[in-house]
Amino acid sequence: MTPDAKTPPEPRPAISRMQPYEWEPPSAAIARQAGVPEDQVVRFDTNTFPWPGAAVDRLAPEPLNEYPDTSYRGLTDAIAGYTGVSADHVTVGAGADEVLDLIAKAYIDGSAAALISRPTYPMFTVLTEMAGGTIDAVPAVDLRVDRQPFLDRARRARLTWLSNPNNPTGELLPFDYVEALAGITAGILVLDEAYYEMSGVTGLPLIDRMPNVVVVRTLSKAFGLAGARVGYALAGPAISEALRRVRPPGSISVLSAALAVHSLTDLKGMRESGWSASQANGPGCNSSLPDSASRCVNRPPTSCWFEQVVSLHRSYSVQAWSSGPSRPARCWPTSSGSRSASRRRTIV
Repeated sequence: MTPDAKTPPEPRPAISRMQPYEWEPPSAAIARQAGVPEDQVVRFDTNTFPWPGAAVDRLAPEPLNEYPDTSYRGLTDAIAGYTGVSADHVTVGAGADEVLDLIAKAYIDGSAAALISRPTYPMFTVLTEMAGGTIDAVPAVDLRVDRQPFLDRARRARLTWLSNPNNPTGELLPFDYVEALAGITAGILVLDEAYYEMSGVTGLPLIDRMPNVVVVRTLSKAFGLAGARVGYALAGPAISEALRRVRPPGSISVLSAALAVHSLTDLKGMRESGWSASQANGPGCNSSLPDSASRCVNRPPTSCWFEQVVSLHRSYSVQAWSSGPSRPARCWPTSSGSRSASRRRTIV
């Protein structure tokens, strides 16, 4: 080594120790592997609707040469109207993942332990470890939260992450249990309600009387805007102020914000294009919720839609595949010999 040679500085120890999140492969890669056109790939591995949401061509022209209004007043007001809370209880972010990241930045440090039930959404662990905290994991029993031990360990947790319905198991915890959890912990309770529009169960009524509760939602699922990256938090004044302190300015593009506002003011269109997929009452589905908000009880949120789509393609066989040594096997139905290769449809 010459005297002038330099080695790059090491990242923070927490970054070196953490296991980064691995995202699913893009549809183009799946199409190449399966030997089908990309427009024939239907994604269910990311729990998103296979039908897109609002289209850009429905929007008025946006000033793309200008930075967005960092208050996101129009988007915030639309979310407040949709959820029935005051605008000062809303914090927006670039997808629910950024909102979860804001929470970790605001409330987790090297002295903090965050509680999860395992298995659950992997980003909870990633964000906790990035912030320097540690994970206290309560193993699930038969893929269900081990409720009493989880309650007991929540007492001393700085932050408790809870996905309801849970990703990936689909378990839906009742409001009474969520309320008990919020009351027993002295720390922050984060309710990830990415699938609220399918479950109909929410902890939102808690935020006015329990200042430690924050509800996180997204427009990626029922609204079909996963590519736009728009999420939001609903919380009392103290948590909302903390999240705004650490939120970067302008992380949501003007186009994404406009698409979100359009979607939030066109609920009829969202229900007709998306929720209708679960109206056929496949096994385990229940369409008795108000406003036809069908849900799957204690099952992966898209399992009903998957069964109904696959039922339209009876001639498909199922092959397992893996996108890498560290990833679980996925499946795709492929056409039998009775269909030409150009008509094959890959469902992931």
